[in-house]
Amino acid sequence: MADYAFYWPRYSKESGADGEPVTSWLTSRDWLVNRLHRGDRIWLFIGGNACGDEESPHRAYVAQLLVVDRIGNYVDHETGVQNSPRLQIHGMVDRCILVEPPALVDTIFRRPGADVEQHIGLGRQTPFELEGGQVTELLDGLREIYPEVYAIATRA
Repeated sequence: MADYAFYWPRYSKESGADGEPVTSWLTSRDWLVNRLHRGDRIWLFIGGNACGDEESPHRAYVAQLLVVDRIGNYVDHETGVQNSPRLQIHGMVDRCILVEPPALVDTIFRRPGADVEQHIGLGRQTPFELEGGQVTELLDGLREIYPEVYAIATRA
């Protein structure tokens, strides 16, 4: 099992607006889907501005866990249309859960040595794989404050 983090720019218009977790993710990144397997965890994160952190709108917050079920072609892909996603990552519906309220993870997700004042959406524009220490720190932080998320994340 691997863990990935994706910046979620549409959070405020999706789950932030309706309170329901997303159960799939659209992409055209072949390099990413070629690495993903059933059971991999995708941590969707947002900037503090998307969850009301007025003092530090640039910081990273994890907003949802999506556990990969399968990957397929996106049926509404528009051939020849720039930025039309080709692939759809489907989550296990019972393992897609919002982190409410979103949890601060800036020190875990921000690149070492990066400008701490830069908005996380600029600093981490592309999906990335979390390293073992990052995963441990993330799960340890969720264990007591977000026991439901932790239980779903650690379920085999």
